[in-house]
Amino acid sequence: ETGITTFAGKNLPSEKIKFTVTEGEPEKFNIGLLEGPFRIGAPFQIPLEFQDEFGNPSKPLPDMKPVLEANGLELKYDSVQIKGNSMLIKGIVALGNVAVSSGKSFSLLIKVPGLEESGQTLKIRMLPGPPHLLKVSPEDEITTENGKAVKFDIEVRDQAGNLTTQPRMQVVCKFSDSTLPAYTLDCSTSGQGTLTGPPLLIKKKQ
Repeated sequence: ETGITTFAGKNLPSEKIKFTVTEGEPEKFNIGLLEGPFRIGAPFQIPLEFQDEFGNPSKPLPDMKPVLEANGLELKYDSVQIKGNSMLIKGIVALGNVAVSSGKSFSLLIKVPGLEESGQTLKIRMLPGPPHLLKVSPEDEITTENGKAVKFDIEVRDQAGNLTTQPRMQVVCKFSDSTLPAYTLDCSTSGQGTLTGPPLLIKKKQ
């Protein structure tokens, strides 16, 4: 304890012991860097970084199965990938109502059963997802007079039914008679609108 290695001019008996200190079993985790934006119905991933009880990096166990929960979202994921002290939750898909194009924030709880500190919560903002469904109204067969235009109310929706937008998104209506004009509606900014165009004039064949 005093650090003295000699006594009366002679070296005291000593022995060198080599040993290695390794990390303990994982008992907690942190959420790694996320790469957004996050969209309804579009797969994304979340990295988790594991530590032992003293905060040392620790390798996650192969049988660990994360659980994802968020009020207002239906969540599922494809698989997990373990690399070093990290676990990547891959292919996460979220479905839910976000109402507006600017998106909606949710509290996402990630739990890993079996850990001493089993849960972490993060705020995640979900935007409407990629176009999945085209809603056209009226849905029934319509009748119009020759020489008049027709109108359709259009809504572009994602997998969860939210109105959605994306750059250069156009809805095109083509009629079976190739002599009739095509109607085009730009839905890039609103995701909805009225689709109409020039009058439809069918000439009597001679």
